[in-house]
Amino acid sequence: MRRVTPDEARAWVDEAWALEERLYSAVRDDALSLVADPLRRPLLFYLGHTASFFANKLRAAGLISDPIHDDFDPLFASGVDEMPGDEMDHSKIVLPPLRDVRAYRAQVLRKVHDVAARVEPPVDDASPFWALFMGADHQRIHVETSALLVRQLPAEVVTRPEGWTDAPASGEPPPPAFVIIPAGAVRLGKPRVHPSFGWDIEYGERVAEVPAFRVGRTLVSNREFAAFVAAGGYAREELWTPAGRRWRAAAGAVRPRFWLPAGDTFRLRTAFDEIDMPWAWPVEVTWHEARAYSRFRGARLPTELEHLRLRQLGAAANLGLQFGSPTPVDHFPAQRNGVHDAIGNVWQHVEDVCQPLPGYRPHPLYLDYSRTSFEGQHHMMLGGSFLSSGAMASPFARTWFRPHIRQAAGIRLVSV
Repeated sequence: MRRVTPDEARAWVDEAWALEERLYSAVRDDALSLVADPLRRPLLFYLGHTASFFANKLRAAGLISDPIHDDFDPLFASGVDEMPGDEMDHSKIVLPPLRDVRAYRAQVLRKVHDVAARVEPPVDDASPFWALFMGADHQRIHVETSALLVRQLPAEVVTRPEGWTDAPASGEPPPPAFVIIPAGAVRLGKPRVHPSFGWDIEYGERVAEVPAFRVGRTLVSNREFAAFVAAGGYAREELWTPAGRRWRAAAGAVRPRFWLPAGDTFRLRTAFDEIDMPWAWPVEVTWHEARAYSRFRGARLPTELEHLRLRQLGAAANLGLQFGSPTPVDHFPAQRNGVHDAIGNVWQHVEDVCQPLPGYRPHPLYLDYSRTSFEGQHHMMLGGSFLSSGAMASPFARTWFRPHIRQAAGIRLVSV
């Protein structure tokens, strides 16, 4: 970003845009208006939302002077952050026809290209052109969140896009095992001089000593989690927090959301297909389920400090859609400390709630990006997933969701 050229800026924007278009190409046009998740808007809304974000942020930065669309810029501006049991009243927002949303997107992209052609390095968080990269990274985030909505649509209305390849799905995971991570110091926070885009919650600094701990060599696999399901873990009250019990009742949860009963076993709904259960892939669950499972195993989730302590940078990872699915929990070689998938594959739930680092300050272009989530009701997820790209695939990524929200997130255990 210190020396980014207009051509590089346009290429970065176009890659994010193309990722999103590739995902949406999988959904039948008439299914874009379906409500895949009662706590989220239809996919048609999010198709307009990422374009609206560009329009509004470029204007706020002074890079364009007028609204791109007087109605659509505000209509698609805000997403949702719903609580369990609060089914959304979709009658409160009337979405335009798909053809109008696509025309709006094309109009926005032309403006984005005009702005990219004027990029003047260096671009840092004080530059108006920061808004361009904020828009592209926001779009990459929505590739992740929209993929989870696609996954909740009926299988008959989606078709796998060309080139979207899942990982090997056969075989068994290795037996569960723990390794000892020795005590040591960690430093949290992205330096403000780092020459790449970052979100406000990444910046600041905290240095801390982390005591030694025992951690799972691998993420918890579907095979391991099946023992929890078979043992009636969803009905064992002592395993769940009070909020977890309320969510479980509201959701009617008796198994992971994407597990499909098939006689005496299960199949798995991936983004586009229903397949035989890939027992070696990591299980994907909410924070509530992850916490209950950890108690079932007599363990706990890592803290954010522990998660950073077990990472060793440079290890191969399932990031950036090199696969369109998780990989087996031992697919990539272990780090020198014996840990597989310290980053990538699926996001990892941790004990910590969302919190800023010392020195945090909200960015003036997006004052409410993270600061409204410091109220103790959003939990951190770390490490990125197979869907993560841009800032979310960086070592500095810190993201969060309410504990009932489904993302491509799994479990790593720490022994107590």
